[in-house]
Amino acid sequence: MNTTNQIYLDYAAATPLDPQVKEAMEPFLAHEFYNPSATNQGARMVRQKLQAARALVAHWLGAQASEVVFTAGGSEANNLAIHGVMRMYPDANIVISSIEHESVLAPASRYDIRIVNVQKDGRVDLDDLRTKIDDKTVLVSIMQANNEIGTVQPVREVAALIGAFVDIFLESLPNKLSTLFMAFIGGTDKTVVADIQKLGEILETFADLIGIGFRSQSLFSSFFGNFTTVFISSGAENNV
Repeated sequence: MNTTNQIYLDYAAATPLDPQVKEAMEPFLAHEFYNPSATNQGARMVRQKLQAARALVAHWLGAQASEVVFTAGGSEANNLAIHGVMRMYPDANIVISSIEHESVLAPASRYDIRIVNVQKDGRVDLDDLRTKIDDKTVLVSIMQANNEIGTVQPVREVAALIGAFVDIFLESLPNKLSTLFMAFIGGTDKTVVADIQKLGEILETFADLIGIGFRSQSLFSSFFGNFTTVFISSGAENNV
């Protein structure tokens, strides 16, 4: 297919690779190809660089490196976040918006799910959200920017609403776990992330942080102590 004269407007789905990202990754695609979980010298060198990258992402988020998990893609990160919480509290419920990404809707549908309506402009209906959260809610998931229609959600307001809810119902929440806020974020405004993090216990999944990188994903969690292992492996990525 000849795309020379094509006008491409779907950066929400895929983007060209930024030359700086390509340059940074080239060593790991060629001679620094080692498995960071191995014990040989090359692997140890790559592990150090992986940890440096994790620390950089954590710095950008204002978090600890131990709170950042790298995954292979958005579906993996979202599934990990939802199953990791909901399997820990199988009798609790999860609240999501009606226009969440399928990788949020599908795993959430395996549990007691409450779906929040959106307004005509695609923004989540905060009044309806208030009615859907109760003392059995342990996870609220709202996508920051919709990948189909581009609506940017009022995540600050959602975070504040959840914070107020927690203050009221804290004593009756399952196992005294505060209700968590999960935001699926891509190319986001750092100030929004910082505001969300003020809640304390949160989840954030990120498509490549600036929208021009490899199709990878990050999961930020501030509460791995209340998180069930989903993937049984050799111990990489905090054993989640």
